[in-house]
Amino acid sequence: MHWLSDCPKASDAKKVTLRLKLREASKARGSRVKRLKRLMPAASRTVTINDPDVQQTLLDTPVQCLPFGSHPVVAKTQALLHVLIHTAAGPVEPAEAVPCLVVDMDDD
Repeated sequence: MHWLSDCPKASDAKKVTLRLKLREASKARGSRVKRLKRLMPAASRTVTINDPDVQQTLLDTPVQCLPFGSHPVVAKTQALLHVLIHTAAGPVEPAEAVPCLVVDMDDD
């Protein structure tokens, strides 16, 4: 493997045409990424509740974590949720329900 400029077999004219092809391919990849960014959902979109009958189950042992700053929170219950994840390739829905921790916390 070697660089295009160091290729002993390609003529100067062939090198120029190959450089143009590579540049066009690079531009095409860049435009594809820009289109995907427009299709991605906004970051402000978090949760849509489709089933108001979601049941919480009590955990055997509470789970303590530090989700932000130095404010510990404790999750005492969990819920099994069917989630829909929005990706660049399109929406993805796992086959089984995902266990999610439920934290009861004031917004203060």
